[in-house]
Amino acid sequence: MAKQKFKITIWLIYNKALINQIRGLGGEYGIAMSEGAHKIMACLPDYLEDAENDLSALSRQLFHEMLQELQASQQRIKELYVRLAHLSQQNEDTLRLESIPGIGPMGASALTVALGDSNDFHNGQHFASYLGLVPKEHSSGGKVRLLGITKRGDGYLRGLLIHGARLVVYRVINLPEERCNGLQRWLKGIIARGVNKAVVALANKNAQIAWALVNQKTEYITR
Repeated sequence: MAKQKFKITIWLIYNKALINQIRGLGGEYGIAMSEGAHKIMACLPDYLEDAENDLSALSRQLFHEMLQELQASQQRIKELYVRLAHLSQQNEDTLRLESIPGIGPMGASALTVALGDSNDFHNGQHFASYLGLVPKEHSSGGKVRLLGITKRGDGYLRGLLIHGARLVVYRVINLPEERCNGLQRWLKGIIARGVNKAVVALANKNAQIAWALVNQKTEYITR
């Protein structure tokens, strides 16, 4: 599973670099493209077929080759995700972690690799701190002021937790209070102080829950 995670990471890095290269080259010709791979694959063919723009024959060929590379890269990433999801179904800890709101197959498998048997971490808070999901502290004159998160540790895994938490938070924002469970009501209270605060708080909470589930071999219970 760790090998599959590594492969996906490498392809994602390559994919990001290719997207930046396409957008950068497009900018030189006055072509503004969105950052997402799917949006680029949707709009770039139209630019290539437009005979009235300023693209030269050589630049069209170059864009065409880069588009093919991006399409192949996206397909490769999709295949690796499918393989990783299959492997995840064979691991009990990964299945436990997938039950946490905001954690999908990719995040669950990455957490499984990072946690191991969980004994490298004293508790869930220690694991969250390892991922850089605890606030930095600045003390002066006896006053303690909490700043942004430290962003230390595994940035890749922290990013997965943040992204998953953000999806959960956005779903909760417009959810009627009477339809909220305990977690969602807790999130609404934090959302009132800022969406980003709620996202980080949930990512932190999920990291601690993940440690507990693996350490105690228990199941996630929605309250």
